[in-house]
Amino acid sequence: MPDRRVFEGAMRELVSRLGGEAGELTASDRAQEVIYEAFEASGAERVRLARRALEISADCADAYVLLAEHASSPDEARKLYEQGVAAGERALGKQAFAEHAGRFWGVLETRPYMRAREGLALSLWEAGQKQEAAGHYRELLRLNPDDNQGARYCLATLLLDLDREDELQRLLADYDDEASAVWAYSKTLLAFRKRGDCPEASQLLAKARKVNKHVPAYLLGHKQLPHEQPPYISPGGDDEAVSYAVSNRRAWLNTPGAVSWLRKTLDARLPEPPERRRPSWPQLKLALSRLPRQDDDWEVDVIPSMVAASARASEGDWTVVVASQANYEPVSIESFHSQPRPDDVWNCLVDAMRKPRDAEPCRPAVVVVRDKALQAAWKTKLKQIDVQCVVNDALEVIDAMISHVSRLAGEREARGPAAATAEELLQLPTEPDDIWQADLRATPNWITGEGQPYRPWMAMVISRTNDLVLAHQLSRDRPPVSLLWEAVLEAAARPAMGQPHRPGRIEVATVDQRQFLLPHLNRAGIECVALERLERLDSVWQDMTKHLVGEDELPSLLDVPGMEPARVGGFYAAAAEFYRRRPWQQVPGDTPIKVECDKFQSGPWYAVVMGQSGVQQGVAVYEDLAALQGMIGGSRSEEENLRRMSALSLMYSEAFEMPVGDLDAAEKFGWPVAGPEAYPLVIKINPGMARRPPLTWELELMEASLRTIPDFVAEKKAVLEKTVATASGRLAVRLSRS
Repeated sequence: MPDRRVFEGAMRELVSRLGGEAGELTASDRAQEVIYEAFEASGAERVRLARRALEISADCADAYVLLAEHASSPDEARKLYEQGVAAGERALGKQAFAEHAGRFWGVLETRPYMRAREGLALSLWEAGQKQEAAGHYRELLRLNPDDNQGARYCLATLLLDLDREDELQRLLADYDDEASAVWAYSKTLLAFRKRGDCPEASQLLAKARKVNKHVPAYLLGHKQLPHEQPPYISPGGDDEAVSYAVSNRRAWLNTPGAVSWLRKTLDARLPEPPERRRPSWPQLKLALSRLPRQDDDWEVDVIPSMVAASARASEGDWTVVVASQANYEPVSIESFHSQPRPDDVWNCLVDAMRKPRDAEPCRPAVVVVRDKALQAAWKTKLKQIDVQCVVNDALEVIDAMISHVSRLAGEREARGPAAATAEELLQLPTEPDDIWQADLRATPNWITGEGQPYRPWMAMVISRTNDLVLAHQLSRDRPPVSLLWEAVLEAAARPAMGQPHRPGRIEVATVDQRQFLLPHLNRAGIECVALERLERLDSVWQDMTKHLVGEDELPSLLDVPGMEPARVGGFYAAAAEFYRRRPWQQVPGDTPIKVECDKFQSGPWYAVVMGQSGVQQGVAVYEDLAALQGMIGGSRSEEENLRRMSALSLMYSEAFEMPVGDLDAAEKFGWPVAGPEAYPLVIKINPGMARRPPLTWELELMEASLRTIPDFVAEKKAVLEKTVATASGRLAVRLSRS
């Protein structure tokens, strides 16, 4: 599409002819004609013509606008826009501002000035000077309330950023008949800010969804924002939703509880985790070929999940089982909510070779399948790694598993209703050598119920003697200890595996659990003790966690060697205060801050505050300034950026995005969290996007950065030297502009 300003030149000429204007053109007129010619050009030719226009008249505002659009830096662009505003004021004269105020855009001669002022407002906004930018947008609306430039949308976003709710209320009322996503969702967010979860906010949200139904998906993270905004916007369309979210998502993130409320009110699902990046077949073939080849046949089949329930499969509608004929046991069990495709089953087989359950990585000699489609899809690749693929209707190990589980289900059904009684317990035989372990725990998987993500709780009872899960009881919310007693009764009278009986001893996790169970168990002649660790139950729980959340789940910070609760608690406190101060509202996201600390020898580092873009709030600390500048400047491809990236990154997240170990530890030790969207997820990203938790010194560096960056940004100093108290002691830090 041609530049819209080209049509303005034709319109100006037409108006001149219709008005019968004649006479010699002024210098300003001749300069503007050159600019209209420049609007039709591109690249270097535009710049050349803009400079030529300025040679004709220094009062040509549009010439400065064009040069600003081709400036080499944001600072240069801002200065050119300032010159354009001054040139426009000179060209129009004071009388024009008094005479045409209220209908400014309708006078063609005013438009170059209006464009320059709009550009200046945007450049100030991008530089973090939001108060100044808002002033320019106010003036644009005063001069032209009809707002042909759309200044009201930018001002509404700025007022949310500046927490100017009362002024925003007046602006929204001034354009009350506005039917855009910006207006509808700004009204909704403003109502939530003022009154929280209230009927008015819910009603406004329902109206906003009628205006544009696509917006919530971007606010909730279900859809990723594109790298570039759409060039045009269609009311109610996905492009309008993108445009709104790019400018306004940070306002939702800066409103504690707003995103959580949005998810709850809309009863929205949790965002899908990003697909795991898998190596290409040449890379994978090389890795698999290097694995030792075992003289073993592996069976692979897809079966309904209920059949594999006792084998610790996660909940789902279908389960892929890989079983070893030599060991007569499963190698891998993975669940799916819909019937898996051959590629999905292939990935399960590959993962079984590379990361089998309770065994070393290896290749089988033969893969046996029932489905001919699997053989057709796999046989070429398997042949390349010296593995044969055959079809057989009978899969001995998997069929035995199915038969065993079906028999257990039949026995369980024959035992009658699930609920057992204390009197029934007294009638059961005792096995004194059998020791059980029992505990109440929040499961590691998140479920959406009534729009609110939650982790169900489970009362689990296992036999420490043979590692069998005997019984479990589920609860949506944190259950009372009585649920554990119900699980114990079920394990005794109606165990998932084995014959009903009483154990000689039950080990529990807390003194409160022991005190509740003790009167019941004493009567049944069962010993009860509370232990600091239930190692066998922990092992079963860890195995279940791997299947529910996958191998890629980040370990808890407390799993890092040398990491103490006090150190992590100090980091959480610093992260909560950093979030409350919101330094991303005062600094552009592409401004590196040099961080130096003599205690650590590998510096200096370069911190970038995240949050301006509305995609992610937090801070990233980079080791390589050149790599960071290349990424900011866009001089390298995304693949090269990934290959070179090395950063310590803190991202504020909702609870369901955190490692479950950190969530449980935060609750146990009372670590502070600033809001429902302010859980601090800290990771070290190594080249190639490999992730790991930070080491102890890295967490200390991040804590020091969090405690000093807000002061550095607020005080606007070139250098800030400060000694801060961290959980590990006092630390001297020096911050400066890079």
